[in-house]
Amino acid sequence: MIVSKYEIENLDFSWSISPFTKSTSLVDHLRNYGFKEIGEVPHMGLLHSNINKDQLTYELENSDLEIRKISIQDLDDYMNPFSIGFGISDNKQITNGFKKLLADFINFIPVNSPSGLFLGYVNDIPVCTSLGFIAEDVMGIYNIATIPKFRKKGYGRLMTTDLIIRGINANVKGSILQSSEMG
Repeated sequence: MIVSKYEIENLDFSWSISPFTKSTSLVDHLRNYGFKEIGEVPHMGLLHSNINKDQLTYELENSDLEIRKISIQDLDDYMNPFSIGFGISDNKQITNGFKKLLADFINFIPVNSPSGLFLGYVNDIPVCTSLGFIAEDVMGIYNIATIPKFRKKGYGRLMTTDLIIRGINANVKGSILQSSEMG
């Protein structure tokens, strides 16, 4: 179903596999659908039992960053720092493909879920993004992007911290961060 949606839209599609992937036959299954291995994506894992939640909460509360979970109506606000932060703003096909994927994600996630798309604001200006998704006992952390003017101020770290806290509050055991080469 997912693959056919991307074929209809004529969009590229990728799937990340890690040592934590439950199904050992997933690689073979994806190859049968025409997927090819294209390289490795940097990622890190963190057990929540090693975290001082109070310290992380203190850092968030004492920053100038306000983090809001967004709804489908706010998706355009999210797309600007997302596409600029990842350097894809000039490629409308990729940007529109991500927008459709993220809209589907928002519609899939229940409103009260700790999973979702999050937008970081400084002085009410959207400057950074994140996506958190809880699957089983893990908070997956994705789409940490900051527009260039606001980089090197710790906002990406704070967006990551926010998702870790959301995972801790949801009683998941750990978080996995998928990062870019720059991140």
